Amino acid sequence: MMKKIINFIKSKRDKDRAIVGSIAAVIIILLGFFILDYIAVMEKPPIGHTFFILLGSILVALGFLIFVIIFKRLYDSRRRKRRREMRRKKHKIYYLNPEKEKNNF
Repeated sequence: MMKKIINFIKSKRDKDRAIVGSIAAVIIILLGFFILDYIAVMEKPPIGHTFFILLGSILVALGFLIFVIIFKRLYDSRRRKRRREMRRKKHKIYYLNPEKEKNNF
């Protein structure tokens, strides 16, 4: 099941993968906020306050880190495409000179 999901995500374009990744990041952030707001402030949480505070903070930070990485990759891929196009426009193609071909024989 997990392998099918990974293959589905890999087969998509960068923009589609960014959308799926950002949805996952939003879910992670919301889960972190839920843990921080509701479970960590309970009177006696099952494992302890510190564990849930750390877990919620880590999930929120991880979600924001995923957002940063996704947008960085999207921006970098656009920059790479622009650079490639500029190199192609500046690139001069040199054709063989017919006189040089005659001299080689």
